[in-house]
Amino acid sequence: MKGISANGNITNYAAIAMIGAVAASMSGSIFSSDAWNNVTFIAGEMKNPKRNIGLSLFFGTLIVTIIYVLAM
Repeated sequence: MKGISANGNITNYAAIAMIGAVAASMSGSIFSSDAWNNVTFIAGEMKNPKRNIGLSLFFGTLIVTIIYVLAM
């Protein structure tokens, strides 16, 4: 949709709305990438961190992916 602003310039409201939608959709990925950093802090408390952290990251990602696919 296009409109005319107060000073006579034509503005594209759809482009502005799209930029806002992209910014809003990126907030979830920012929080999830921060969580990957926090997961590895538990390595000092595990008996076999080399094996268990990799498995927990893999299965955690797999479970979340399955939940997202089933929710669609």
